[in-house]
Amino acid sequence: MIHISRRASVESELAAVAFGDQPGRWPLPAAITPHQQWLRAVGAAGQGRYGSAYADLVALRGAAPSDRLSSLAHSAHASFLRQLGWHSLARGWDGRAWALAGDDPEAAGDALTGLAADALGVGRLAAAAGRGRIRPAE
Repeated sequence: MIHISRRASVESELAAVAFGDQPGRWPLPAAITPHQQWLRAVGAAGQGRYGSAYADLVALRGAAPSDRLSSLAHSAHASFLRQLGWHSLARGWDGRAWALAGDDPEAAGDALTGLAADALGVGRLAAAAGRGRIRPAE
């Protein structure tokens, strides 16, 4: 008999909503870990349930103030703002995401993509074009 823990089951369910084959599933299971809370926020936002997503991101940023998940939470918040047409406001959230990303390539990529989108959204085409160039440390 294969035993799947509740934690793994919730993780799989939320991942399927956020990035997989169940984008319309509602209600979402409660998150147990910070990573699950981020997945839950991404899934809820993908369904247009911004209030639920925002609440999860606020809790996540409070629990993980300076790590990879905090960076991803800032990027997700910025994405919500961009979807509402508020690129200038999103820029601050993406900037904080970039500062928190550290050496994590996914978090850094999310933040830089967001900064480029913010620049495009306000007509700063030259800034958007150069945003993705990262120079290696010397």
